[in-house]
Amino acid sequence: MRTSIVGLLVVLLMLVGAQAQKAKEPAKVTQTKQAISKELAAFAEWCLKNELPATAKLTADEAALLDPDNKKAADVAAKATGEDSTDDDALKSFNRKRESTGKKLAPQYCELFMGAPANARTDYDPYLGTAFEWDSEATDKWVEAAYKKAFADKNYALTLAMLAAALPHHDAESKLAKGYPERAKVLKQCEAELASINPLLRQARTHTMQYYLSLPDGWTAEKTWPIIVAVDGAGSNFAGMNRSYGGKGNATYIVVTPCSFSNTNALDGQQGKYPYPKEVLEEWADNRMAFDEPGVLAALADVREDFNGEEKFFVTGFSGGGNITWHFIFTHPEMLAGAAPASANFSGLRAEVSTSDAKATVPIKVLQGEDDKFRAPDSISPLDKQWEGAKALLEEHGYKNWTYELVPKTGHSPCKAQVLEFFGTLLPKADDNKR
Repeated sequence: MRTSIVGLLVVLLMLVGAQAQKAKEPAKVTQTKQAISKELAAFAEWCLKNELPATAKLTADEAALLDPDNKKAADVAAKATGEDSTDDDALKSFNRKRESTGKKLAPQYCELFMGAPANARTDYDPYLGTAFEWDSEATDKWVEAAYKKAFADKNYALTLAMLAAALPHHDAESKLAKGYPERAKVLKQCEAELASINPLLRQARTHTMQYYLSLPDGWTAEKTWPIIVAVDGAGSNFAGMNRSYGGKGNATYIVVTPCSFSNTNALDGQQGKYPYPKEVLEEWADNRMAFDEPGVLAALADVREDFNGEEKFFVTGFSGGGNITWHFIFTHPEMLAGAAPASANFSGLRAEVSTSDAKATVPIKVLQGEDDKFRAPDSISPLDKQWEGAKALLEEHGYKNWTYELVPKTGHSPCKAQVLEFFGTLLPKADDNKR
């Protein structure tokens, strides 16, 4: 449909316009962009002549982004003003033209996707989605052959990029539909391989929340695994936080780090910290926990389903990450295997305290660096005062299984060693581990 290509071009204009030049573009990539730009400019010119100026303008702008020296694209963009015709004959003619153009453009976009420099892979991933929009059937056939070769070569990142781009275009009626169960299996294997090496950025299937995932050394689907939700502070170094708990030497935990909002300060001007578009930050700026809580739960549901994560989870939050840690302690103690706020903020509870009996038994260890500059009552974030507020709620609402520890010779720190030591005491002993 015409609306589909217009929406697609809007997205592409944003993606291409924001693309970082991480490496000098290979000559072949430049040539492919020029060829696509030429085809797009011709299509834009046709749209302009056939009373579709809005589509002409978007298409010409895309052509110009791919090749700034495309004079025809610049000329069409300058002339295209007004709204597209809604005449039935014009739309039928458009659809025929779009189909013929798509047969030319789809393989070129596939070629452009494959030409990505190694350190700019994700910048080129959207081009495969564009190929699907121009000619889904031809692109799907291309993916079927290309992903199998990439997977055989153990190029898991490339395989994952192909299959992730193809997933939204899964057509149950397609001749290739019988291959989709195998694709799903391969996609999961690629994610497992990649998440065992470096933090893998995923998006929850039922929520906008994105999160980093690390799997333990030796991960296997043959048993279940404990989950740590590790939340960073105002610095929002989500990948770094995930790598800290899930990096080399982690043979025990699935580690999930949400790209959350309640951990940081005002979201204005913070887009560079996040994988979300600006609109998402604006939407949730005034109600951040309403985004974070269901987002974390959606991420955990995916991890349990995909990677055999255990039902109850551990949670630790450093500094501003303490807000969501305390939120789960007070609202969902029955979900927790243990909690360890570390140098943690507590900005107050904005929900009802749970009535679950788990309040009396959930294991909680509050860790605070003895030399933390933010402990002082006149600091920018007086953590001792905030702890007193959290402690009062613990006592008021019947939380009994908690301890507080000042960590000697430690400043403002996630207290990782102490967190892992505490969580380790809560794991089943080897002889009793029936997971």
